[in-house]
Amino acid sequence: MPSGSPEQRDARPPSESLPTGSTRRARWPALAAAAGVIIALAALVLFIVESNRPRTSPLPAAPRVPELHAAPRIVALAPAIASNLRAANLGHLIIGRHAFDSWSAATIPVVGDQEGIDFEKLIAVRPTHVFLQWGARALPARLGELAKQNNWELVNYPLLTLDDTMTAADDMVARVNRAAAGSSSPSPAAPATEPAPHPLSTALAEVFSKRALSADERTRVGTVLILHTTSPPAALGPGSYHDDIARRLNADLAIKTGSPYMTLDAEDIAAMNPQAIILIQPRDSSAEPALPAAALQRLGALAKLKIDAVQRGRIAIIDDPESLLPGAPLVNVARTVASTLHAWASAPGPATAPPPPPAPPPR
Repeated sequence: MPSGSPEQRDARPPSESLPTGSTRRARWPALAAAAGVIIALAALVLFIVESNRPRTSPLPAAPRVPELHAAPRIVALAPAIASNLRAANLGHLIIGRHAFDSWSAATIPVVGDQEGIDFEKLIAVRPTHVFLQWGARALPARLGELAKQNNWELVNYPLLTLDDTMTAADDMVARVNRAAAGSSSPSPAAPATEPAPHPLSTALAEVFSKRALSADERTRVGTVLILHTTSPPAALGPGSYHDDIARRLNADLAIKTGSPYMTLDAEDIAAMNPQAIILIQPRDSSAEPALPAAALQRLGALAKLKIDAVQRGRIAIIDDPESLLPGAPLVNVARTVASTLHAWASAPGPATAPPPPPAPPPR
């Protein structure tokens, strides 16, 4: 049955009457405002909850690519390269070193050696430049990939001849200067200028121009043999930077042709009959320099050969700890060789052989 007659429905009090359309329209703004407040409060609560939620598995950060305008950060993956950088007052830029580099600061991380490279450490030091002396071998493929991905300047320097050494030293300075100026290569619009040479080049040029032997001095000195080891004998021959130094000082070398490192025997040296011998034998950095008298003893069994160098007492030793590094220390090597040659030219040795070194005591 219907809930009431028309009369009964009309008799309801006003408060119980159904809302009209105008009444509903009047209530919409209030309802909308209330809904907005509720939504805003919900969003705020969600933001607070998410902000305080612990991050148990964050995404790994992308590797940092060095910016070209940043200060150069150099990995010197050879002791000689580090030596050249220090000589050019660029040692403070070295942030990674070779395992055999005992001359750079011990606080600089070791990133590898000739046997291999620690790529994790190399990435960790964030270099802009990687300079190395890798020889004729192909560079590790991973090294090339990393250099490309991270915009590293990767340079493999040959450091065998004296010209190699001076060219590499000049190139390092030029690359660092370009990087410090904000570019990895010269601007095409910039005028071409000749980069300032490394101190190694200028210092060696001065030694060779002022200290080279005259023709007469060369004759008085006679033939010179440069040895590294004596048991077995090994010579530093043509193509080595020590041979180059002696040649540019106008020395008459006992070995005219051959290779940079030549293994010999006593018969070879006897046949050469050098008039003078220079030993290149670096000492430990903590050891005292060898006395001149020790040079003959260093020859060992070779001291018993009937050769002019022994007969005249013309045996010299260069034992600077860095004397085998193809870099800035070669300036001191060149000066020592020049002084030795001039001393032999002005004061020929005795005509008779000095006494042989004492024999070791019997066991």
